[in-house]
Amino acid sequence: MTELTESELVGLLYDTALGRATWSKVVEALGQLLDCGSVYFGDPQDVSSEIAATYRIPSRFVELYQTEFYKHDPWATGAARLGVYNKVKRGGDLVDRAVFERSAFYNDFLRHETDAYHLAGALVGRPHGRSLIVGCHRPKALEAFSDEALAQLDRLLPHISRAAEVHQSLLVAHDTLDQMPLGTIQLNREARLLHANEAAQHILRSEDGLELANNHIRATGRNDDQALQRLIAGAIEISNGYAARDGGDGFIRVSRKSGKIPYSVLVSPVGLDRIVLSSSSPAALLFVSDPAAEGVVRPNDLRELFDLSPAEAQLVVGLTEGKSLRDIADLNGVSISTVRTLLQRAAAKTETNSQRDLLRLVLGSPRKRTDGR
Repeated sequence: MTELTESELVGLLYDTALGRATWSKVVEALGQLLDCGSVYFGDPQDVSSEIAATYRIPSRFVELYQTEFYKHDPWATGAARLGVYNKVKRGGDLVDRAVFERSAFYNDFLRHETDAYHLAGALVGRPHGRSLIVGCHRPKALEAFSDEALAQLDRLLPHISRAAEVHQSLLVAHDTLDQMPLGTIQLNREARLLHANEAAQHILRSEDGLELANNHIRATGRNDDQALQRLIAGAIEISNGYAARDGGDGFIRVSRKSGKIPYSVLVSPVGLDRIVLSSSSPAALLFVSDPAAEGVVRPNDLRELFDLSPAEAQLVVGLTEGKSLRDIADLNGVSISTVRTLLQRAAAKTETNSQRDLLRLVLGSPRKRTDGR
């Protein structure tokens, strides 16, 4: 594989999010860019996740890590203990070097499997409460990662996070298309509308928070529109081949004049397929979900179907509405750890292992009609 520049790697991330490339290509490109001995990218707690890949790591290592050594990983536990999310750190920032060298994780596992000693890594927080581990490694015989290497990975983290969520959103939308229609909108390099699917057209025609004005997508609220236009401009900048100064998370909640639950909007670049952009080619994608659409999930239904507690049911409803765990915690005046515990209990009761499986189960379950019939 030809070594990619940082900007090209950003494009590859969004190609992967849209299903045009694979996560294995992403980690290979990342490994080459940062001169890594190995790269791990995934969620050890969700072995069925499609968002997982390794570079120069044997498959037996991944299996051992997920089944035996993940809980004893001093890097991951150190980051979680310190609350270091979405920020690249060296291994020595997360655990004392002497402690690391004495650990069973290093002596019984890393030294024999990958010779990984130096780390540049991060826990990437995700809306459904899980964390994506991004770990770049070098053997002990080589130098530790430089400040510039850490800065490069730091610049990539927002794009990794957004690409993962675009990918997950498309998977969920595909699995639950009949239960929760997802509006998809394509914009060109001038941010003009190229295409909107039926669900998006319905949302725009209603002019309840989002509208089409002079062939541009606008939010009817001033503050919402300013935030939306910044996200769109940033996505187009990335699609034009520039690594945006602030990748952001790509999410915005758009308030509605009707007072209904806000729209959840995810804005994404288009990836490497944008080498030559014309006014007729897409430069930004918008995914709009309407939690108030027919088929809405109600807490009482979930309590009856899955024996969830009121708090667990309300949490799951919040997830179907596109809220993050932080949003749910803030709205209910509880800590994020409390919300994570509720999510774990809901997953156990529904026998699901990922957000995708949980939403697919919940949105595909029988529900009472809003009109009571």
